[in-house]
Amino acid sequence: MDFFKRNWAFFVILFSFPFLQIYIDTKNSFLSDSLGKTLQAESLLNSNFTDEELVYPASEFDPERQLSVVDEFARFVKGRYIGQYPIAFSIILAGFRFLGVPWEIMPAVSFIFLPITFGLLGYYGFLRQRTFFVLLLGTVLFSSLIDVNETPVFFLINTLGFIFWIRYRKSLHLTNIMLSLALFSFGAYFRLESILFIVALVLGEIFEKKKDFFTGLTPGFVLSFFIGFIPLYFFFVWNFYDYGHALGPRYFFNFYPGPVSLSEKLTRASSIVFTYYNGAPKLGFFLCSPFLFLPVLYSVVVNRSFAKEKDHLFYLVVSFVFLLLVSFTAPNDGVTISGRYLLLLILPLIFLYENWMDLPLSRSWRIANVAMIVFAFLIVLVQIAIFRMAAKHMKEVKDFISSRQTPVLLFTNKVHCAEGQLEHLKRPIFCLNTVRDWEKAIHPILEDPNLKEFTLFSENEKLRKMFLNQDKQWSDEGLSKLKAIIEKDYVFSEKEESPLGIIANLYKRK
Repeated sequence: MDFFKRNWAFFVILFSFPFLQIYIDTKNSFLSDSLGKTLQAESLLNSNFTDEELVYPASEFDPERQLSVVDEFARFVKGRYIGQYPIAFSIILAGFRFLGVPWEIMPAVSFIFLPITFGLLGYYGFLRQRTFFVLLLGTVLFSSLIDVNETPVFFLINTLGFIFWIRYRKSLHLTNIMLSLALFSFGAYFRLESILFIVALVLGEIFEKKKDFFTGLTPGFVLSFFIGFIPLYFFFVWNFYDYGHALGPRYFFNFYPGPVSLSEKLTRASSIVFTYYNGAPKLGFFLCSPFLFLPVLYSVVVNRSFAKEKDHLFYLVVSFVFLLLVSFTAPNDGVTISGRYLLLLILPLIFLYENWMDLPLSRSWRIANVAMIVFAFLIVLVQIAIFRMAAKHMKEVKDFISSRQTPVLLFTNKVHCAEGQLEHLKRPIFCLNTVRDWEKAIHPILEDPNLKEFTLFSENEKLRKMFLNQDKQWSDEGLSKLKAIIEKDYVFSEKEESPLGIIANLYKRK
């Protein structure tokens, strides 16, 4: 019973958060990145973990993947059509699928790594139980737990690495530093920010210890460093020989050649760290977690001696260096939840925040802390409302698409094509992309003698106008040309329009 008392927050989060996922309806969240990760994992499972080429039921009609739903997240690399997402996470997902876990509950299953992380932080005595709720509901962690995402396992691995790094600072046992580096190295298999975090940790140690850092480089320490980095060396070599770049697909998919202006870098940094408005507000790291900025502000404005304490100085330097490294090397601004690139910044700042809360703070600082936490929770409530509305919409679209009984589905709208979600695993679905050579790609489909009927999805005029200014949308001329090609061998049979304005057009062979 004492174990439950000491870990009450762990159990509350473990058993309550899945109900929140049910409320949001996360089983209808397989879009965009989640769909790409799903296809990668299913591909591994279908090949008995021997091939990562993306599963594509339409491959016999479209061998060049011109009409694939994930064309923006996949490409041919050394003759294989692969996705950009970390293969390490695909292996974990495929493992769950091998054990019989259905995709519909995968967001809840993959979440399990986060309560384990909280349990370890509580076990080693770094954080109070109540802090876990602030960590879950008041940071960028939350937004990454709604769909199939590598964040829970990535955060677990790096949290363990950080714990062993702190344990080394207190004990100087070389086993701790070796385990820490090995864990951060494994973290790179999931997201490249782990490498930047290692750099920030080392620079934090150098800044704090200065000359003492280099005099402490004993042969045993250097050997421990070398051994700890073995998984990272393997990561570089494997990526280079398998993909042609030491940093792997995640790098060459996201980092495009060409210079980026200073103003664009500053805009990205602002978006990632705080916020930026570009048609919609970006949720930067400190906008989602303003309470984590309070100890930093306190150290500068009120009590500089707090910042000069050994561990506190280390936390501050690591945070500042990591923030700069990520903000100015990020391939983009992180879309809506822009602060997600700074996920690992949570670790040094939450440790600093926990120590700051032990101080005899004035009433004004405590009020500011409560106000910032409430603000962070309000941001999460807004996210929950948006996620739930989006899930309701996606379910309606998915059900309408899934109800079509034809063996082949064609879409003239890339967004609606993606909203087929898990249906992409079951039958040939084609996204007629105006940027690609769709005319060449569609002929093998329509000319297949075994194809007796298919469904072409379009939109009513009101819905179509909403998409006119977006990229890759069809012009009237293009739609007329498509219709002419189809009607050479097929005749329009019937149509059904959904309440959302999507039209399912049934065509049958003449």
